[in-house]
Amino acid sequence: MFNKILVPLDGSELAECVFPYVEDIAQKRNSRVEAAFVVEHYEMPFYGAVVFDEENLKEIEQYAKEGAEKYMKTVKQRLFSKGIDVNTVVLEGKIADSLVDYANNNSFDLIIMATHGRSGIARWVVGSIADKLLHYSTVPVLLIRSQSQE
Repeated sequence: MFNKILVPLDGSELAECVFPYVEDIAQKRNSRVEAAFVVEHYEMPFYGAVVFDEENLKEIEQYAKEGAEKYMKTVKQRLFSKGIDVNTVVLEGKIADSLVDYANNNSFDLIIMATHGRSGIARWVVGSIADKLLHYSTVPVLLIRSQSQE
């Protein structure tokens, strides 16, 4: 049980509040952990005289991907130092869709992720990656409510 765990991250303290839970479960169950970061494709609306061409957008996306890969190296080192079998992946696309597809197609036993714990209008306006994973993933999801007030 829980042989392979997916941990979606975005580089924020909020997302990282799951680490104690991931570490505890992975160590006790000898689980393999896969940490995932999704780089969204950049869409630049046209405002006045500021125009970005295809080349500019590719540069922005490449910079974001390099930053994500650098961040994921630190995540890998952190979990590996705790004796956890860990792999990292940087995905591209819409965050919720990419995570649902990745989770459903890669034989995970559990997803552990943070949530803001928003409700009502705030949840409706902002949307929720966690909510989409709960509804569309075939993998059980353990949500950890962040104590931060972001």
